Amino acid sequence: MKQLETCPPVQAAEYVPVAGDFAQLEQADIATDTNYASQGYWKGVATHFVRNKRAMIGLILVLLMIFLAFVAPLFSGYAYDEIVTALNAKGRKKAAVGISPRVPAIHEMVTGEPYDDIYADKTFLFGTDAGVVHAIRGINLDLQKGETVAIVGESGSGKSVTMKAAVGLLDSNATINSGEILYTYDDGHGQDKTVDLLKLSKKQLRTEYNGQRLAMVFQDPMTSLDPTMTIGKQIMEGMLLHKHMPKDEARTKALQLLELVGITDAEKRFRNYPHQLSGGMRQRVVIAIALSAEPDILICDEPTTALDVTIQSKILDLIKQIQQKMHLSVIYITHDLGVVAKVADYVNVMYAGKIVEVGNVEEIFYEPRHPYTGGLLSAMPDLETADDCLYSIPGSPPNLLHEPVGDAFAARNRFAMVIDKKAEPPLFKVSETHYAATWLLHPDAPAFEMPKELKERLERAKKEAAKYL
Repeated sequence: MKQLETCPPVQAAEYVPVAGDFAQLEQADIATDTNYASQGYWKGVATHFVRNKRAMIGLILVLLMIFLAFVAPLFSGYAYDEIVTALNAKGRKKAAVGISPRVPAIHEMVTGEPYDDIYADKTFLFGTDAGVVHAIRGINLDLQKGETVAIVGESGSGKSVTMKAAVGLLDSNATINSGEILYTYDDGHGQDKTVDLLKLSKKQLRTEYNGQRLAMVFQDPMTSLDPTMTIGKQIMEGMLLHKHMPKDEARTKALQLLELVGITDAEKRFRNYPHQLSGGMRQRVVIAIALSAEPDILICDEPTTALDVTIQSKILDLIKQIQQKMHLSVIYITHDLGVVAKVADYVNVMYAGKIVEVGNVEEIFYEPRHPYTGGLLSAMPDLETADDCLYSIPGSPPNLLHEPVGDAFAARNRFAMVIDKKAEPPLFKVSETHYAATWLLHPDAPAFEMPKELKERLERAKKEAAKYL
């Protein structure tokens, strides 16, 4: 197999002021406006490594580790070709079901009728010894009955924190400045009831909503399971607490749930402890626990991260089957675009505590409009690419101890303009279901195209998809 190298970062293009609303902005020098350190500093660092043999050896080892980190996805997870296959399969399935389009909640929306199931609009901070971290800087997202919505982005973008707020699992140092999480459900008498989850007490949230209406599956089952309790008791716990079931009835249902999640010999496994099960079986048990009180919404936080590729696929298929049987709404939190292509109806791309692009899965994968989304797709391995190296997004996400001014992605954006350093972009409408927060979509912005390599990849994907139409 030909070895792949990591592509060198693409140099940022010159900032360009554009007409109309941007005319009043001053011309900026990209060399000084986007770099956080001077050229002299980096020259000094380079000289140090050249003259110091130990430092040079250390640098080589670090670069080798980075290289291996980028090559690893070629041997595990989803390659881009598998993503295309998943999208094609989903397309056939969606066409048969007939999913209707909807207009998502946009950045400027502050009032209006709540969506079915859950609507979130919030901003909050984390107090630390180093200062205040602006973890979520104002986001809007919605989930409707029976939908699967994915939240994707790099580590630290705010994906998990967003959903932990919905189930009241934020750390004690978190402060919610503003916003609401509206949850609409049938009250059992044929009437829709809407509550703001942020206004509920921890006791209300724990006894009335968590488990029986909102359930969460975490990425590491060993931290979710009690090592001192049998599997059966842990599955029964939610039914005894929330449904007030008799023990015999709860036991029967627990065995049925074990069979539902694909665990054979349920009677035996019922008496097992977590350490006696494999990783895949433990994750199935966690799913069974989440389903025990028959929730309306299932939140999956990286549910397949610790599993091998074959088990990943089985777990995703399992959740999809259960979703259809129980008419669940599902939220996936992930950085694995392969998972998104396989399961999602709609995708929210997060960066630095903001949603920067939202659309249905075909729009995000085939017609990305934000440079960050394009960067994520470009970083996926592709067996048909002619490149000898893997693309990586240059730079690092901003330090949210200091709230970004303008577009948080500007310093890593090769297409950045002057306005990106001055003002934060709103969500521009691309279609009825597709929005992206980038000034490149402004009517007065210069022409913008995704990198040639990504365009070629997307064209190959579209041609492959056309075979299934």
